[in-house]
Amino acid sequence: MQYVIIGGGIAGTTAAEELRKADEMAEITIIDEEAHACYSRVLLPHYITGKVLRDKVFLRSEKWYVEQRIERLAGTIVTGIDTKNNFVTIHTGRELPYDKLLLATGGQLNLAVTDPKGVCYLQTLDDADGIVARLAEVKRLPVPQQRAVIIGGGFISLEFINIFAQFNLPTTVVLRGDGFWSRVLSTQAKEVLARQAVNKGVQVLTGQREVLSVGESEVSGVQLGDGTVLPASIVGVGLGTHADKSLFEEAGVLMKSGILANSYLETNVPNVYAAGDAAEFEHPLLGRQMHIGNWLNAQMQGKAVAKTMTGERTEFSLVSSYSTNLLGLHVVFIGDTNREFAGEVRSHKATETSSVDLYTRNDKIVGAVLVGDLVDRAAITKAIQEQRSTL
Repeated sequence: MQYVIIGGGIAGTTAAEELRKADEMAEITIIDEEAHACYSRVLLPHYITGKVLRDKVFLRSEKWYVEQRIERLAGTIVTGIDTKNNFVTIHTGRELPYDKLLLATGGQLNLAVTDPKGVCYLQTLDDADGIVARLAEVKRLPVPQQRAVIIGGGFISLEFINIFAQFNLPTTVVLRGDGFWSRVLSTQAKEVLARQAVNKGVQVLTGQREVLSVGESEVSGVQLGDGTVLPASIVGVGLGTHADKSLFEEAGVLMKSGILANSYLETNVPNVYAAGDAAEFEHPLLGRQMHIGNWLNAQMQGKAVAKTMTGERTEFSLVSSYSTNLLGLHVVFIGDTNREFAGEVRSHKATETSSVDLYTRNDKIVGAVLVGDLVDRAAITKAIQEQRSTL
């Protein structure tokens, strides 16, 4: 049996490991655009701030792939997928035949309009290395020039806020909407987060639809729609990700915001599967196609899809959650928190410093966002799993 996996992150690597456990004789190949062996993206902020050594972010060594007899093609780009004749073509011209193909490519970053030196992203280890180098340069500047701006209001933006705070950089966050996660959170939750940021010394600007990094070869600031320029020697960009559709659509694989798959992570094409941040899968408990981008979800999908690929069809029904924090204020997303598909978003708890909102559909709890108060996290997860209307 020949298994080919496109993507060497946690979903693809976990799937390869499980495939090897299930089939000692299989040929397993991972095609990975990155040069590095599998590492923890969750640990990257801790590496940047010096809390974790760089070599500790790696989850697998090059020796591990050899021992597992998994061929890993590092720094390799897929140029074509032939789902009729079952082979994948890479940039060197080599063709890799497959019996089963897993698409675990993650997401592509949404980029700023301009990105001179000093404009930073945080998705890969190379990005993290670049941030470490830039922060070292910034700290050598005169103190008045040591300023940071962050564009965006999601998970990565919070990571940048925390990182810049560790380096004592005066920071301004520029948001397109009316707060952090403007299209997801309730007004109360957005107010709690904004209050935390401001109380910790972070300036928050909302309603900024037009944002442009300025500086020819090196960033010097960020220009707002009204022409105001915010001085900055480092700019963190957190504008989310998108799926790279062209390669998969040409192969006949159906896509929307991600690669469409059923609850078994099978695509519309026989013997082609999807897992991780790239997959938009049918969730049997939440009752709709879900596109979830978090570490736990990707890892567990890697385990589940490997079973299905080896003949043990396994439905993926995990109610995943993702946690982060804003300068010490914890934030947890559970299940389906897409307001577009929620019948109602109701406040479960609310105080000056916390907020717990429940997302319901067809009188069942399908998701929740907890800000500051995590007491009900387990109870909410269980209510979603049991498809209940109350905790």
